[in-house]
Amino acid sequence: MVLAEEVDSGRYPSIKRYDRDHADECIVCKKGGTLLCCDFCSNATHFSCIRTKLVVKEPEPEDDFMCHKCIQYILQRRVRAEKRRLRKTNSALDKDPPPEENKEKIEENEYEVVAKRGLEVKHLIELLEDAENRLVELAGTAETNDIRRQLLI
Repeated sequence: MVLAEEVDSGRYPSIKRYDRDHADECIVCKKGGTLLCCDFCSNATHFSCIRTKLVVKEPEPEDDFMCHKCIQYILQRRVRAEKRRLRKTNSALDKDPPPEENKEKIEENEYEVVAKRGLEVKHLIELLEDAENRLVELAGTAETNDIRRQLLI
């Protein structure tokens, strides 16, 4: 998961991996059962419940899991950091035009930002494809159920 990698890289120093006990009930529906435990807080949730909050793909056993609250918190931090970076870049550009060597650095930074956005878009596309596949499955199931209902009449 991209967000977990960002946390592990130290981008958000106030967020650490959680290694204590997790909740015994789902944070969304308040029921027990088979729960996925967040790797970054004490929350636990059913996979079906987190899908009511976010569009996520089915986690692999070795994948990190992050609850919807941690995801939202990190996304807010990411937006805030990006705004600060843009303000800092804009104020530096307003003071004086960059010399030629700084232009190269700015172009490199722009390339990195575009590359990161490309990865984010790639992950979003994967999520959309997963959602599309689930919709196709559900449509097929609904169609099969309609046929069965007609046969019972």
